[in-house]
Amino acid sequence: MYEGRIEFPACVQVQKRKYALNLNIYRNTHYYLLNQMKKNFSSLVQEQLKDIPKLKKVFLKYIVHPKTKRLFDVANVCSIADKFFCDALVRAGIIEDDNCTIVEYVSYTAGNKSDKGYSYITVDIIGETKNED
Repeated sequence: MYEGRIEFPACVQVQKRKYALNLNIYRNTHYYLLNQMKKNFSSLVQEQLKDIPKLKKVFLKYIVHPKTKRLFDVANVCSIADKFFCDALVRAGIIEDDNCTIVEYVSYTAGNKSDKGYSYITVDIIGETKNED
């Protein structure tokens, strides 16, 4: 069994501009830029993923820590963070695929206001480790 936590900003930088991880940006952005965002996100979390073993099944709990106390739609942010994060897990070889037989449980919740001066997301990972033969 593996348990760990990853933390990442709620935005991704592409060239000189930062793009928020949210559904509004995602649905209105050209696929080429989205692909670049996903690659940059994967690079951003890669260092934190290196110590995670290969997992058979995984449960993910996302917690958004907003920059301000302004109300927001948690699923709007976490749906895209989850998409990018699961793709990064696959790309890193931690999980084989991000389908529902491997990623069995996902939850989103709002956390406390960020004390870092920017919005960020934490993801708690609980997974069944893969026994290598």
